[in-house]
Order: sequence, then C-alpha cells, then structure tokens
Amino acid sequence: MPKPSHRETLLNEGLKGRSFSRLFRSKRSGHRQGRGSAAGVVHHHFTSKEAFAQEVLDLYFSLVRGNIDKTLRNDSLPPLDRAAGVARSANSLS
Repeated sequence: MPKPSHRETLLNEGLKGRSFSRLFRSKRSGHRQGRGSAAGVVHHHFTSKEAFAQEVLDLYFSLVRGNIDKTLRNDSLPPLDRAAGVARSANSLS
C-alpha cells in the first residue's frame, strides 16, 4: 500500500503562515513526527524552498480570486454586502 501524500497538508501549513525554515529543518526536528509526517517530507514533495513558497502563493491567490468572484463580482449582492463579504473572506484566510 502506498504511503499517504502529505503535499496538501504541507501546503496548508504554509498557507497558515508556518515558518518555511521550520518546515525544512533537518531530520533531528521532532515537530513533523508529531503531525504524522516523516522528517524530510517537504524535500520529498518540493524541489526547493522557493518551489514550496511559489506553490503556497499560488494556492493563496487562487483562494483570494475565488473569494473576489463570490463577493465583489457578485452582481446579485448590494455593494455594502459585497464589501462585507470581502472582509469576511479575508478573515477566513488567516
């Protein structure tokens, strides 16, 4: 049976603002073992810190674009509701 992929979990951790250096620590780091992922798993899924950061940013901006489409570009909502929706969606990303 293949091992489960932790790629999505790592991207979500990056999206939550976790420290890149903490995610890329050496095998001596114990924080990953507590989360069910082995040491070095970040290096297994991403070629570099920059590649990981790029994918986190791509994920973030796709979520932002989706929220803008649901709020600001929703002509069925009154203007104040659109603005309130943007504020709510921004808070949900943090």
